Amino acid sequence: MKKYSFYLIASLFVFLSCEDAREIDPIDLIDSSQAFGTVGDIEQGVQAAYGSYNPENVIAFSSRFVDDLRIGSNSGGQGIADLSQVLDPGSGSTTGIWTSRYGVINLATQVILAIEGFETDDADERARLNRALGEMLALRSLAHIDLMALYSSDDNIAPGGEFAPDALAVPYVNSIIVFEQPVRNTVADLSAAITADLDRAASVLGNQTDLNRVTPEFITAARARLALYTGDNAGAIANANALIAAIPLADKADYLGIFRDTNDEEVIWSLIRNQAAGGSPGTLFSFGTRNPFLEVSFGLGDLLDPMDARREVVIDLVTSESGETRVGKYFGRPGEDLRNNVKVFRVAEQYLIKAEAQARSNDLSGAATTVDMLRDARFGSDQPTPSYGSLRDAIEDILLERRLELAYEGHRYIDFRRTRDILGNGIVRDARDCGAQGIPCGIPVDDRRFAMPIPNVEIAGNTAIVQNPGYGN
Repeated sequence: MKKYSFYLIASLFVFLSCEDAREIDPIDLIDSSQAFGTVGDIEQGVQAAYGSYNPENVIAFSSRFVDDLRIGSNSGGQGIADLSQVLDPGSGSTTGIWTSRYGVINLATQVILAIEGFETDDADERARLNRALGEMLALRSLAHIDLMALYSSDDNIAPGGEFAPDALAVPYVNSIIVFEQPVRNTVADLSAAITADLDRAASVLGNQTDLNRVTPEFITAARARLALYTGDNAGAIANANALIAAIPLADKADYLGIFRDTNDEEVIWSLIRNQAAGGSPGTLFSFGTRNPFLEVSFGLGDLLDPMDARREVVIDLVTSESGETRVGKYFGRPGEDLRNNVKVFRVAEQYLIKAEAQARSNDLSGAATTVDMLRDARFGSDQPTPSYGSLRDAIEDILLERRLELAYEGHRYIDFRRTRDILGNGIVRDARDCGAQGIPCGIPVDDRRFAMPIPNVEIAGNTAIVQNPGYGN
């Protein structure tokens, strides 16, 4: 019996009807000329790849699994598995994120291969093809970064354990997989492949400025995030500095507007969510009537100073009823409740990347200054500059700032993974956020669940792939 790698499955139905998909031969799937006969066809493929990138599944998993949510006043069990910290190879989040990201990778790769085989002497067409090529290389890179951040091996929690160069990451895919069974690349090899794709993307993209598409700043932001994850502190600082110099932080008065889509200050890349594009991120936490099945945790809510602009973004102070702390980050636009564009890259993250890389480079005073710049912007006034006596002090404070700034943007679980070797912390929830309905109060620092398992659907179709420790074979 032939086994098919799962990577292909998520992208088959984008260009094909169900009937077409039943009749097509696997060989046809790698003949891009059938699907992409014109530059317009290729540009439609680009749009399909953008549409398949779904940050909401990581936002949902990360927010629920860690310490930022509690059972809401209208809970009917929605999200309870992640909130209960159930994580195994058959979990919905495990499977959904893996297949979603490899679906993006496959769609982007199909477009890349089509562009590489497309012949034209028309200068305008070539410019459009180069732009599309840069976009797809960059989007494929980001999908690989997401996968590495969540599924890389967890053999130890020594410094850099999950992202050590020789740790197992995920397969790097740059071809259409049908019968092949790819193995997991190491973090070093995967990072090198991602970097090569980003370099190539930068060389062909051109000066695109649309914040809803890949831009040169998107590429720089992806480089900065990758550098931080893999311990390239100099690279993290250099790339973050480039963005900090180019994109100012929002004033306190304008901060809320970023998340109500009334301005695009600080935004590097934002995914459109509207009636045409679909998606309502606020429904990760509430029903369409705004009644919440999940709410801001007491542990997070208590950290938000009334003078901090982030408080009215994280907590819905408009519609929350007595005793409620509804999630406000995806409050919605007029006439579109719970629907906002998803900000995947913001310059605020770059300040936090820079600060952490400075701290890890033993520049504790520099890290403190960088954190202070962000805090000053959020409070709208000069705040006391923190003082760090050790790397642990610095990382603890930076992690706090990341929790406030990046709440419900999909970072918290990964941040726990990346920093527990220094902090020695597992997940510890506020006692008021757990206990009810059997919700656990945390997991220990050495728990296997700090790496997501390779999903059963992949193990079943790819006998060459290795499962993460603690999840069996």
